[in-house]
Amino acid sequence: ELAVALSHVSIENARENLEVELGERSFDEVRQAATAEWDKMLSSVQIEGGTAAEQTMFYTALFRALTMPTTFSDVNGDYLGFDKLHHRADGFQYYTDMSLWDTFRTAHPLYTLLLPKQHRDMLVSLVTMAAQGGGTLPRWPSGCGYTGSMFGAPADVVIAEAWLKGIRDFDVEAAYTAMRAAALQPTPPGASFSPRKDIDQFIQYGYCPSDLMSEAVAKTLEYSSSDAAIG
Repeated sequence: ELAVALSHVSIENARENLEVELGERSFDEVRQAATAEWDKMLSSVQIEGGTAAEQTMFYTALFRALTMPTTFSDVNGDYLGFDKLHHRADGFQYYTDMSLWDTFRTAHPLYTLLLPKQHRDMLVSLVTMAAQGGGTLPRWPSGCGYTGSMFGAPADVVIAEAWLKGIRDFDVEAAYTAMRAAALQPTPPGASFSPRKDIDQFIQYGYCPSDLMSEAVAKTLEYSSSDAAIG
């Protein structure tokens, strides 16, 4: 048996993670504990009807939907921020690896219903990323930084929907400020990330002209839905 612990902050933190999360437990003990934890989480949804195979498919899909985002803070709360500095999460679990363009229509609405506490921590994490990353909400945060994967500003929809569903224990004003700035202002020169490419033309015309940019129709739809969420 081989025990492995990870930390993006320090070797010392990795050792502490190992001691706190594993201790003297064997592989079988860890497996049993993981099974119990997953049983608890999956049993939050009770379904009726269908065949045994269909019920297995449902809970397998639910399991897959709950394997991300990723916990990124150590057991003591330390994490590596978007500014590439070490920080400590106080009062929340810091999450990353949120493929928001893929999940804002599907997985995150599910989280608001099944995991409101964890989803609140995801919102706090997103706002924290904006604060430490130059004021811009991420679209696909991975590890300790922005990625340019896909396009649009789906974080706006995720945050607005959660707020409408009563998850409000986060810095709403900071989130709104970041969303509004990205929607109404050109991307500042040298910015780490722009959630709205070609926003200048969208602001000017109210839509994305196809003779001035690629993916014009899709961008118009994405930016418009995000604007509706901000509104």
